[in-house]
Amino acid sequence: MEVVLSQIDTRLTDDENLIGANVIPIAALFAGDFVCLDFRNSETPSVVVWFHEESDELSPVTTKVAEDFTEFLNMLKE
Repeated sequence: MEVVLSQIDTRLTDDENLIGANVIPIAALFAGDFVCLDFRNSETPSVVVWFHEESDELSPVTTKVAEDFTEFLNMLKE
């Protein structure tokens, strides 16, 4: 995980003071994308997919897949 974070940490945040702290990867997807907990808008994170090829430094590109982790887990049960 340390190697992955060292390669993507500035691309997972839009705030240089929060590098590696506000969009946190929890699962790897195909071709280098990640499922992440997104703390940018709330203390209760939403679950997003982060797209590595579209993201630039301090400009992450994400798509929300669940409002929170509980909703995400319920999606996996279906």
